[in-house]
Amino acid sequence: LKQAFIEAGLDAEKCREAATSEYLQKAPVMLTPGMAPAARRRALGSWRDNGAMRFGRFWQLLGKLLAGEDEQSPHLTLERNARLPEGVGTGDVIHMRWSSDITAAYYAPTLILDATLSELVTRRFFPHISHVTRISVEKPHQRITQITDRAVSASMVRPSESASDRTNTTRRNNVKRIHCLLKVMARDARVRRAGLPDADGIESTVDVLCVGQKGVDTELVEIGEINGVRYEHFNNLRGVDRYGGVDSIVIVGRLRPGVSDIEDIAMAFFGRSVTRQESISPVTHMAGLRLTSGDVAPVQNEILTDPLASEVLFQIREAELIQVIGRGRGVNRIADNPLQVLLLTNVALPVTVDCVTTWGEVMGERLTKTRDGNQALPNSPSELTRCFPETFFTAQAARDVLRSKKRGNSY
Repeated sequence: LKQAFIEAGLDAEKCREAATSEYLQKAPVMLTPGMAPAARRRALGSWRDNGAMRFGRFWQLLGKLLAGEDEQSPHLTLERNARLPEGVGTGDVIHMRWSSDITAAYYAPTLILDATLSELVTRRFFPHISHVTRISVEKPHQRITQITDRAVSASMVRPSESASDRTNTTRRNNVKRIHCLLKVMARDARVRRAGLPDADGIESTVDVLCVGQKGVDTELVEIGEINGVRYEHFNNLRGVDRYGGVDSIVIVGRLRPGVSDIEDIAMAFFGRSVTRQESISPVTHMAGLRLTSGDVAPVQNEILTDPLASEVLFQIREAELIQVIGRGRGVNRIADNPLQVLLLTNVALPVTVDCVTTWGEVMGERLTKTRDGNQALPNSPSELTRCFPETFFTAQAARDVLRSKKRGNSY
């Protein structure tokens, strides 16, 4: 397409002139003192929807393509016979994606502090960074336990309309397992925290913070409220500082958009083309969890082959998990108020893990701790289901736990 534009007589200068001409057609925003909030929103909405803004941006992005050496634009994609809005049929559509630079008016000496922002991402907006310092901190009173056998994707714990009834039943059963786990952890947290003073500014009613994909939190709440447990979803905790006194954090799964979506974000963000993968799924490779013992626990993780797309994936997946762990403020903990973190995903993070386990081991161990004061349980799956329906929601679930514990005699 680049050559077609050149043959049509277009160049970067003409595109700049066209963009300027389009931007001059912007409708003024009619805001007046005392204007009702709803009227202000309508006025701003009509300004944002003005066609001049879209056409101006198109000429600006096309000018970048014609001024550069790349044959394909990271910002513009032509889709033939695309479905048009409002049911008007099909036609050719140009998709635009971009990220805006920091305007010169905001240039000033800048100190950037962030736990997960990489140098590559930072230089996208601050290309003339003069000094980068990495600070490591000890967290002796934070204990991380992580599973190694599965990523716990949305397809494992979030029912959907497109899935079969059988698949959704399996997913809901997995959510029930997590719910049972949270009940036990909340009970254990109350025992550990008995008599401890409340931290200033901390919600003392929260013992366990559970974070997962959006929708999983709703499924857990629908099963039943648990005293002392608070639910949040990924991308809803940045800057939140009210969970610095929780006893435990349970992280269910991880974020991972589709490969093409990640590649599109990378091209929009960095303004450069990426090498697209042929497969619709990421490539798997062996990674390692760094253990406090000095050993490394091997895990299978998904990666992208293009370095820019891989960086975007890290910011979406790994960085979000690190940010969630940080909500517990492990760096501020003392021996009397340690932080317990349970990672129900096998994503390898740049943190030190104290204990590794598996999904089955975690659920099996917790499911056998059914009620306060129960020192003995029946060895029959049907009896376990009858006596403790909220914990052993199917006979098969009880059978799996009994098999994992290898109980040979009734007790």
